[in-house]
Amino acid sequence: MHGTGAEVHGTRGVFAVDSTAPGSAPRGLDAFRRGWETQVGDDVFQLPAFSPDTIGDFRVKGNVAKVHGAAMADLHAESATRTADVPGGDQDLVAMYVVRRGAWTLGGPPGYGDRTVSAGQFLVRHLGNLTAFETSAHLTAKFLVLPPR
Repeated sequence: MHGTGAEVHGTRGVFAVDSTAPGSAPRGLDAFRRGWETQVGDDVFQLPAFSPDTIGDFRVKGNVAKVHGAAMADLHAESATRTADVPGGDQDLVAMYVVRRGAWTLGGPPGYGDRTVSAGQFLVRHLGNLTAFETSAHLTAKFLVLPPR
């Protein structure tokens, strides 16, 4: 497992994580969270709490970047992921999810139900609040989250 980060013009920047090597999964989520909080920040783009199954078997490889206030990720997940809780508070974000393999299910606003983005599909939506989500194992996806301003 490795995680790296780079400063971009004195601001936060990019990190890579690979917790797919044998034996690295138990600390994979910790490495991802550290990279996210250090390079992307937890001010606007908050990470949720994850389920115990996700914490114990977080096998993800990918790159995440924050550029001009937008967060972007290119992820390849061997294990399924599921949130246990989402950060509270209002968010005024626009997010786009593009799934190439597997499926990503996102919680919907009250009364609208969940949305599943399957391989070959994408979803763009306004996030008033962060919602729960889960992904299938063997997911290949990209996401882009734009800040409120």
